[in-house]
Amino acid sequence: MLSMLKYMAIMAVFYILSDKVIKADLAKPMQTFSDMALYALVFIMGMRIGANEEVISKLGSVGFQALVTTFLAFFGSVAMAFLVRTFMMLDRHGLGKKHIRTERETGDEGNGANGLKSTAIIFSLVALGMLTGHFIVPEMIVEPDEFQEDAGTMIDICLCILLAGVGYGLGTEGNILGKIRSIGFRVLGLPIAIISGTAIMGLAYGVYGPLTIRESLAIFMGMGWYGLAPAIILNAGHATASAISFLHNIFREVLSMLIIPIVAQRIGYFEAAALPGSTGMDCCLPSVKKYTNGEVAIMSLISGIICSMAVTVLVPVIID
Repeated sequence: MLSMLKYMAIMAVFYILSDKVIKADLAKPMQTFSDMALYALVFIMGMRIGANEEVISKLGSVGFQALVTTFLAFFGSVAMAFLVRTFMMLDRHGLGKKHIRTERETGDEGNGANGLKSTAIIFSLVALGMLTGHFIVPEMIVEPDEFQEDAGTMIDICLCILLAGVGYGLGTEGNILGKIRSIGFRVLGLPIAIISGTAIMGLAYGVYGPLTIRESLAIFMGMGWYGLAPAIILNAGHATASAISFLHNIFREVLSMLIIPIVAQRIGYFEAAALPGSTGMDCCLPSVKKYTNGEVAIMSLISGIICSMAVTVLVPVIID
């Protein structure tokens, strides 16, 4: 909760600064700085995963199930987001049919290859980070727990830089409260799509997969929050499901960063914002903002908050 408040405060400060204090056009320097922070973030996340012997040791036994559940969660969220977007009569940019688009509201689509290029860069950095964390870090670091703590601090710093850039970008695009008012009830469409789409896939995997329905639903409803959902599941006495949940939620966060550019280009902005689940309010928000537009980024922020609140309620209810 404190982290969420901190991140929101950082965005709010830079939103106000961009609108009231900073007069120069810093859009390009801020974007460059944000890109560097994003690349550093995913590399350090890769290092942290690679250096975690517990995670690496579980990749063989439960990693496959975690990967399958992640892609099923992606499919359910994107499919439901498409249906919700169609029902709300939004175009592929997440805007109303009568909305007059500006260049800023078409996102960073480029010529169609830009998203693929970014995905390739992020994938390469995650892979390089994992290799570095697994083979190099143990030779240089005596205390693994100390490295994990330091890496977490560096990730937090990178994330703060990224969210400062998001706040600045939203400030340059106009009144955020006006945008929220213009979105209206549509702001609930994204979390509804994510929660319902994820739950449907969780139920299906529980019926046809190797897990019980209760375990499967609890895993899926973690929605990217790997710090909370696995602990709740473990405390309920489901050790294997907890391990799958941990990897599943890590995969949902990291792979969302890889897939957001592609989904934004090929399917739609609304659907791209459905990928991260609860991390749409923090780690994945910069990617959503970069590859979609300010309106969808606001939806992602609010959706991430709602999904995070849902995790705290749904996972304990399901698994107990």
